[in-house]
Amino acid sequence: MGGTVAIGGSVGTKGRKRLLVIDDEQSICDFVKRVAEVEGFEVTTVVTHDQFNAAYDSFNPTAILLDLVMPQVDGIALLEKLADRQCKAKLLIMTGYHPELLKSGARIGDGYDLDMRGTLHKPFGIADLQAALRRLA
Repeated sequence: MGGTVAIGGSVGTKGRKRLLVIDDEQSICDFVKRVAEVEGFEVTTVVTHDQFNAAYDSFNPTAILLDLVMPQVDGIALLEKLADRQCKAKLLIMTGYHPELLKSGARIGDGYDLDMRGTLHKPFGIADLQAALRRLA
């Protein structure tokens, strides 16, 4: 197969860092994508729950940046779905709400045995995002 390896039933490029970003604000998705690509990630961004499910299945992310508060679905429910799917991607969570929400989300993710790699409180700058993305490498 050359430079590819089977991962979870699909074929991915060995060693590639694939980041899936879900945030209902397109401007946040665009900002994260620009910074993450400089950090060496291949990036897919989505703004809805349905897009997230489709992208998760087709993109096979090695890392996920997940907004905890979105219309129509909350991030805690997505953490539960990821746990049900036995997700092995490294996870970062973010929110613009109270920092205690991030702490609770991280504890819940840990309880689901997900690979939680940190939190980001919005608004965040380039340096904070770069540091968080490096924890996903």
